[in-house]
Amino acid sequence: MKLSIIIPMYNAAQFFEQCLLSILEQNILLSDYEIIIINDGSTDNSLEIAESFAKKHKNIAIYSQKNSGVSITRNKGIELAKGEYIWFIDGDDLIVPNVALDLYNIASENNLDALEFKFIRTKSRNKIRALKKPLSTYPIVVENGKDFVGSHNFGDSCCAYLWRTTFLKNSNIRFIPNRIIEDMTFNAEILPTTKRAAFLPVYIYRYVINPKSLWTNTAPVAFRKSIDDFVHMTIHYFENMKKWKKRGVNTRFMEKKKLSNQFNIAKRMAVSDLSFKQMEKYKALLKDHQLYPFPNETGNKPMSKVLIYFFNRKYLFYIYLSKTL
Repeated sequence: MKLSIIIPMYNAAQFFEQCLLSILEQNILLSDYEIIIINDGSTDNSLEIAESFAKKHKNIAIYSQKNSGVSITRNKGIELAKGEYIWFIDGDDLIVPNVALDLYNIASENNLDALEFKFIRTKSRNKIRALKKPLSTYPIVVENGKDFVGSHNFGDSCCAYLWRTTFLKNSNIRFIPNRIIEDMTFNAEILPTTKRAAFLPVYIYRYVINPKSLWTNTAPVAFRKSIDDFVHMTIHYFENMKKWKKRGVNTRFMEKKKLSNQFNIAKRMAVSDLSFKQMEKYKALLKDHQLYPFPNETGNKPMSKVLIYFFNRKYLFYIYLSKTL
């Protein structure tokens, strides 16, 4: 089997049919790829939609588990996959028609551990048009993983890659459970370990912004959880970055992603309901890992720089919060 498409599914009923239709609209034989749907304890009718598709398409397999989060779900998908390559797709996203076989061929013919392609973040759910040019006409450069992460701004989403299945299975790197930005961290950990990786400069994946996602959820409890996740995952990301830097890897793009995470921490804290004492605890934790104060270049816009300036100064930040909240 050539390809395993892994879909974590949690309360995706509103968009799941459109996602599956975009996956089934591909130029690859049903016998050459499997669609692994892992129902992560959905409480809507996502499972019924998945089962209706599975009855019509023999290459769809459904597994159910209690709600465990997207990381544990993807990790389970890696264990279940039988194809030569894995493609992670989220249940509310879309892919370009008729690209699956071409992506597989490029990855297979070049003996790649990872093939990256471009993705776009959008609110649009309009039907995606087919590509005008065959993917085989685009040039690619094959590099080892250390050179790959240093040569271009590699994507944060694990869904913007084809991954060699044996490479993932044999690696001891997995998605960190119960945290957001888990795929950004996963990519930065695993990509430098690839022996052969390449980037295809074509938009293939449409990441559809979901207002109910953990990323965008502004409910107080979820928002506080997102801050905690950003703090701990940024620490994890930084420790991984330092490890690769010691091994001679150019980490300039990892550094940019770290700065982006730091800015997200400051921005989220500034509009959160965290107490000043709680914020200071997080700052102390970041300082213990040489991640605070934040560098001046953390914010690239004038108002962003103002926020970072205040964030780095305890009493000024307290005044800033008292004026803005």
